[in-house]
Amino acid sequence: MSEEQERYWQELYDLKVHVSYLEIHLLNSESIDKKINIFLSIASSGSIASWAIWKEYEFIWASVIVLSQFINAIKPFLPYGARIKSLSKALREMEILSLEYEEKWFYIANGEKTEEEIHKLRFEIKNKKQKIISKYFSKNILPTNKKYLEEAETLVQEHISNYYN
Repeated sequence: MSEEQERYWQELYDLKVHVSYLEIHLLNSESIDKKINIFLSIASSGSIASWAIWKEYEFIWASVIVLSQFINAIKPFLPYGARIKSLSKALREMEILSLEYEEKWFYIANGEKTEEEIHKLRFEIKNKKQKIISKYFSKNILPTNKKYLEEAETLVQEHISNYYN
């Protein structure tokens, strides 16, 4: 494999990891958002009914209602709703980008592209990836999560060993 082919492969690998990372972030953000919504639903309907039935636990039920009202008040300021929207859109575009350039790998691996063409394709990936990131994450900063990144790398390595060995 030529040096430029190796660089392209590394860029494609990094893109695949990025796609997996966004997907993991999305799934976890959706999970947190869902748990918050479930808590709010249960707290608002269940606490009032429970309070009426078990008056000896008034303080507990009042505390649950106050907590649910507090969470409801701050929920618009939590990052999960906006993050889910951004992640969903970015993930969709990154997956398309990944598939497009994975398909080009076939021709590169078979030696059908010149070093100059490979170099150009590699920088196309970088530029398109950066545009997607800038488009969706300029306002909502996506926190770096080392655990998610490690999980993404593991998933991509499994994918590569299943399809490219």
